[in-house]
Amino acid sequence: MVVGSPSSRILVMRRLKTLLSAFAAFLSVIALLPAALAASAAAASAAAPEASPAKLRVTVLLYSRPWKDYDFIVRSMEYLKKNWPGLELTFRSLPHIPLREELRRGNADLVIASSSFFAMDPTEKVRPLAALVSPRAKDPNRSSVAVVVVRSERSDLVRLSDLGGKRIAAQTEECELGLHYVEHEIAKAGFNPDGFWSVRRDEPGQMRKILEDVLAGRIDGGILRGCFLEDLGEKRIAEIGSRLRVLNAQPVDGLACLHSTVLYPGIILAGISPLGVELRGA
Repeated sequence: MVVGSPSSRILVMRRLKTLLSAFAAFLSVIALLPAALAASAAAASAAAPEASPAKLRVTVLLYSRPWKDYDFIVRSMEYLKKNWPGLELTFRSLPHIPLREELRRGNADLVIASSSFFAMDPTEKVRPLAALVSPRAKDPNRSSVAVVVVRSERSDLVRLSDLGGKRIAAQTEECELGLHYVEHEIAKAGFNPDGFWSVRRDEPGQMRKILEDVLAGRIDGGILRGCFLEDLGEKRIAEIGSRLRVLNAQPVDGLACLHSTVLYPGIILAGISPLGVELRGA
């Protein structure tokens, strides 16, 4: 391990935090969006009943299940379909690389993804419209975190710095910067995160595998999405809770989930500008 100045990754994190802060002025509660759109559609329908049906293409960034926020997003889409007569709504979930390709091709009107997804590849075509607020994190600017778990019996692993030279696994293809969040904590402790540990970078949608590999001892530690443990449900937590320990556990700070890092902005709903002619005319 090398003690010294922050690595290039930490400089990226600083730039990322600057970009993310720009979203704050645009944030609002996503729960209000369906009702607002439905009201707008009703008014437009009364004014121009002969207008062609509005078309709306919504794409959400793929995350490992379970993901409670995804369930809420699906319910919101169902609400739109039910309360916007004539709306032709298509809804799909894509990994971050295919999603970026679809955005470049103009094949989406609304995108729901992490703030980091937009900040890592900012474009003038994307306009933040709303932010997802949940009972667990009512401030969307402070809702994205990572949690580092190890087996409870590992008495040699007490602090994040104890993972130096150890084997960890993380999801790096879901465009949620859990690994970078943790590396930022490593740098704050005075260590250079470059080469700090051996990282297994898993495919999208495989966060359960990371957890199971920690429990089985195949890896020393796992980096999970914030609230992933809670999303597993009380029954599963009761089964595995005594076998796991969270490193660098943070105090109560506005997020009702176990976590190992400071809080960052969370899920954003963004519009692709310009929206389709059919939608703008609705």
